[in-house]
Amino acid sequence: MVRRKKTRGLAWLMVLTLVVAMLASFLPMSLAGASGEKSSSKGTPAGSKASYPVLSRYATDLTELAQQRKLKATAVNSASVEQAIEILSGTRHPVLLENPHTSGREIAEAVAKRIVAGKVPTALLSKRLFSINVDEFFAGLKTSDEVDARLKTLLDDASSGDGEVILFLDQLYQFVGARASQFGSGYLKSALDRRDVRVIGATTVSAYGEYIARDASLRRLFKLILDNDSAEDLAELDDESKSASGVNFDGGFEGDKVSPDLRELIQKSSSERVKVILQAENISDRKLRDLLKRHHVEINDRFQELGSLALELPVNAIEELAASNLTSYISLDRDVRTLQLLGIDLLGADSGVGHVENTTGAAVMRAQSGNSSIDGSKIGIAVIDSGLFRDHDVMDKIAYEKDFTGDGRGTVDKYGHGTHVTGLIATKNDSQVLGNDGYTKYRGIAPSAEIINLRILNSVGTGSVSTLIKALNWILEPVSPSNPSGEKNNKKYNIRVVNLSLGTLAIDSYKNDPLCRAARRLVDAGIVVVAAAGNNGKDNAGHKLCGHIHSPVNEPSVITVGATNTYGTDGRADDTIATYSSRGPTRSYTTEANGFKRFDNLIKPDLVAPGNKLIAAEALTKERINGHDQIVPNYLLAHNPELHAIDNSDYKKRLMRLSGTSMAAPIVSGAAALLLQANPKLTPNMVKMILMYTAQPIRGANMLEQGTGQLNIEGAVRVAKQVRTDLNWATTPLGTRMLKTTTLPTPKTTIASQQFTWAQGILVNYTYATGTNLIMKYQKIYGVGVVLGDGVVLGDGILISEGVVLGDGVVLGDGIMVSDGVVLGDGTLFLPAHALFGDGVVLGDGVVLGDGILISDGVVLGDGVVLGDGGRLTSDGVVLGDGVVLGDITVAAMSVLAHGDPGPAMQ
Repeated sequence: MVRRKKTRGLAWLMVLTLVVAMLASFLPMSLAGASGEKSSSKGTPAGSKASYPVLSRYATDLTELAQQRKLKATAVNSASVEQAIEILSGTRHPVLLENPHTSGREIAEAVAKRIVAGKVPTALLSKRLFSINVDEFFAGLKTSDEVDARLKTLLDDASSGDGEVILFLDQLYQFVGARASQFGSGYLKSALDRRDVRVIGATTVSAYGEYIARDASLRRLFKLILDNDSAEDLAELDDESKSASGVNFDGGFEGDKVSPDLRELIQKSSSERVKVILQAENISDRKLRDLLKRHHVEINDRFQELGSLALELPVNAIEELAASNLTSYISLDRDVRTLQLLGIDLLGADSGVGHVENTTGAAVMRAQSGNSSIDGSKIGIAVIDSGLFRDHDVMDKIAYEKDFTGDGRGTVDKYGHGTHVTGLIATKNDSQVLGNDGYTKYRGIAPSAEIINLRILNSVGTGSVSTLIKALNWILEPVSPSNPSGEKNNKKYNIRVVNLSLGTLAIDSYKNDPLCRAARRLVDAGIVVVAAAGNNGKDNAGHKLCGHIHSPVNEPSVITVGATNTYGTDGRADDTIATYSSRGPTRSYTTEANGFKRFDNLIKPDLVAPGNKLIAAEALTKERINGHDQIVPNYLLAHNPELHAIDNSDYKKRLMRLSGTSMAAPIVSGAAALLLQANPKLTPNMVKMILMYTAQPIRGANMLEQGTGQLNIEGAVRVAKQVRTDLNWATTPLGTRMLKTTTLPTPKTTIASQQFTWAQGILVNYTYATGTNLIMKYQKIYGVGVVLGDGVVLGDGILISEGVVLGDGVVLGDGIMVSDGVVLGDGTLFLPAHALFGDGVVLGDGVVLGDGILISDGVVLGDGVVLGDGGRLTSDGVVLGDGVVLGDITVAAMSVLAHGDPGPAMQ
């Protein structure tokens, strides 16, 4: 009892000390700001009078010492100093790999001298570089909680300088990664990700490999600086050591560094020039620039935020570029196309409220107490597509427009796809403006959302990977190019959601694919990315196809959306998966040195939404032809006049219809905006989890067709409003109560007088997880920098959680199921989960699926496998016997499914 009282007294003393320190950090900063003492003069950072009381206690201001000429002259590797400065000027943080001949402190001091001398890029001129005294920092600390508290106080103090502070952290592994305390590491990682502070880290090769490199989210934050000695140390790590420690110094890339289709092109021809996307750890590296120049490479574009270059180069230069340790992956700059299908029958709506609003649960949700204003207000949604007819009467929330095609047509939608997609999201509900003729029935899911129109598709609906990457890069770019550390475009326009109703072939594994890696970067920045699964669910003969999930929707962090056919009824009992909706698993792959393909085999889509014969805004343009103004239809309408749905003498009020997963995706994007308006604290993973957890499983459909089921906006918003807003998710412990109350929401929703049960589960890459603790308690996979499937591993033939990402009360399934229409996991077995896990595991004889058909008896799960429901498992780009390339989105989707799925006309 005496010991307990003494411990309690010490705890109170520590808390009091920390409170005093924190108060002390606020007061001097406020006084300095009020008196104007904080200098903004560039090149003289040590002259700044900003007070950092906590830093002053545990760190030394190297820039101040440099200005006072108190730093000793030492012989340091000038190349390492240059690299550190170059990395600090970008988006990442340098890490010095030390050895007996390399001192991180000496290099940090050299950087400080360069800052004071003004011999650094503009972005670093006003910085102050502090060196943390590791012994002083940890002195007197007895528990991890005390370490966490001190580190948080120090980081809060450093962050108060609005990006002025750079920290030198010797023994980096003590502060972040597996060796550091869980919460302290989370504090620092969040600060680095937000760029509140910059860091120069120092550690050994072995410590970096054992404690830091295993965390992919940390690898994306840091950039290694290697001298000859540390490079030798790195090379001496054998494959077994690298595997055991999780070391992956190439940023997560795997297999052959050249994409399969580009490899095939190399074999066919070595003389032509080709357009590619090159990914590298540092696209500004001087050695890389010299390498490209030596091979007569033309740089068409740079994507600094995403670490990619769009190049045109000789085919015969690819092998040497791939062999260089300066490059990470090289792939073709493929075509990007829309994924829409063309419909015939009119899809209308009931009186007053539209069919889509009704059947998705949006109307039910808005009718509930306190929800009438949940309409996407102030949430920015970036629609990356073919442009926008912004003069249409339904469009009044266009916050920004930008063209990336360079074809001279600006952001005008000559193709007709982008306007329709935008209309499904944000058609406003002002019936007076719409002319009192019933157009309000086609109100968007989030009618008050702020639209950011980014045009990357030309007038016939085609674009390129490089153009799409350029648009994604712009979202993360600073508003002012002259101020790299200033406000970013996504912050200025509050871009919380990105809609991608387009895609390209999913050939490269998501670990290498430049579009997938770009999408992951956006999600890691707190942006929800929603994308259409594709429209290759069957071939020309009507046979069901699996495995045609396109890029970038094969990326696990993206919300992948398939399409349903509602048959025009608000009730959902008759809803089915659209026959054309692309089915999983994902068949992108890496190629090993022996030529073996390792397929990703992820479960996709994540959920489904109405996508068959939907009505939205029609894009038209007024053009001067032969001296007269004429109204010109968009490309889709000109070639398919039957798509015209609702006429009006005013061309600004006309509507058209389209079908496909391209139409289902914006329905989910609008739903994501509603969730973020209802609860702005939600992370992208939380949005994805809630949408899956509350979805309605469709009877008779398996998880590779529907994910967890059909979108349920009513249930999703109800859960989102219950999630706590008083927690910092970056530091919230596993198992913390996540809801505001201890009472679980009723897992049922009623739409059109029909009640259904929620899925109550989520997909985690190769399997599914169920349990009420998915929403009641915080799971580590809901944070930023991870994906929902992280930490699910195969142990002794059973899928398990590592124990740090999923807590008690969450159960992992053991197979892909055909749903019985109730909750996730109920129904009959379609495919054992272990058949997908392990990138193409060999299935033994006698594995029976579905209706008794054997799948891939005793061979690796590969192209051409016949599934238990009569479907065929192939891959994007695989050529069938009739010569049709299934990966060609336009040919397959447009010719096979030109009329959408059958369904009655709605009045």
